[in-house]
Amino acid sequence: MLADLSPKCWGRNDLGQLDLGHQQDRGDGPDEMGDNLPPVDLGSDGGVFAFGDARFAGSLPALGITPDKPVVGLVPDPDGYGYWLVAADGGVFAFGAPFVGSLPGLGTTNLDAPIVGMTAYADGYLQVASDGGVFNFSSLPFSGSLGDATYNPDIVAITPAWRPR
Repeated sequence: MLADLSPKCWGRNDLGQLDLGHQQDRGDGPDEMGDNLPPVDLGSDGGVFAFGDARFAGSLPALGITPDKPVVGLVPDPDGYGYWLVAADGGVFAFGAPFVGSLPGLGTTNLDAPIVGMTAYADGYLQVASDGGVFNFSSLPFSGSLGDATYNPDIVAITPAWRPR
């Protein structure tokens, strides 16, 4: 993931797994990595593309929905039956996964920094903004946030650090 949130994909592509319009592997030679590996458009409009035996549970364009801000992530529901899409404004779109809230649903529309990632967390999810702000949509206690700060480079992801007792 680059600082501008555009992803780079590499690996096997014999079945079109990378959704690049061809079936050539990427990144299997030293001259195909780093700056030589172009970024990939992964559907900032909320389009979801399932390959192989991955389950397709739906996508925004198929429903005629245009998100207010670009979709920046897809998070699998831990039960394996669905996923959530998260947009830069904290909007969440649930497909076969439980919807437990979103920032626009709380009336939060002016974030200090855009949402850049989300992760499953207990019975819900955590969102993170590029300034380190964390937003908890789960039944677990909120553990804190680094929000309203400047980082170089920006925060780009979040990983849960809890474990069931």
